[in-house]
Amino acid sequence: MAFRLVNSAQRGAIRVQLPATRYLCSSSTLLSSFDSTLASSTSNSNSRLSPTLSSSSLSSIPIPSRAPPPPTASPTTDTLLLSRLARLVMKSGKLARAHSHLDTMLQHIHLTTQSPPLPILHRALQVASPSIRIVGRRKGTKSLPTPQPLTTEQRLRQAWLWIVEASDKRQGAEKIFGKRLAQEVLAVLSGQSEAIKKKEARHMQGVVGRANVGR
Repeated sequence: MAFRLVNSAQRGAIRVQLPATRYLCSSSTLLSSFDSTLASSTSNSNSRLSPTLSSSSLSSIPIPSRAPPPPTASPTTDTLLLSRLARLVMKSGKLARAHSHLDTMLQHIHLTTQSPPLPILHRALQVASPSIRIVGRRKGTKSLPTPQPLTTEQRLRQAWLWIVEASDKRQGAEKIFGKRLAQEVLAVLSGQSEAIKKKEARHMQGVVGRANVGR
């Protein structure tokens, strides 16, 4: 229904004009009626709440804050080492099979020595790792063999490759690759591995070629 509000000449009064009827009321009367209507609607909404929960109890319930994200687990040194070694022996992208070979190696080391296998593996890599590599430096028409130092990761990588190459020579006696790796790791610690001989030969080349450093 359409209606129109018209301001009267008297201050504080409002005239409401409807199509068929006219009413004249003061502003205080309208405000009091509006307050009573608002109070009745609020009481009705509160009455519809659960009998065990009121408006005061709802206001006292704390709002849970956003939970922080769970902490991410950082990989350990042993996990990173085994991951690098597995990628070096991986063939045709079969990473799970490479990890299976490493598991067999660690299990065989543990059964043979009755000791934790990871410290033994760390020790074998340190024993077989070379400290230098030989590069050819060009001087005129000659290529001079010159030793260069290796980083820690490069030393471990070269030691592991030598251990893998030496284990391939055991294929006649042992068919399982993981067991051959375990036997070669133990041979490194006993000083009877081909990886030790390659390390000594590398260092001898470095002694011979140290005169070429800085030339």
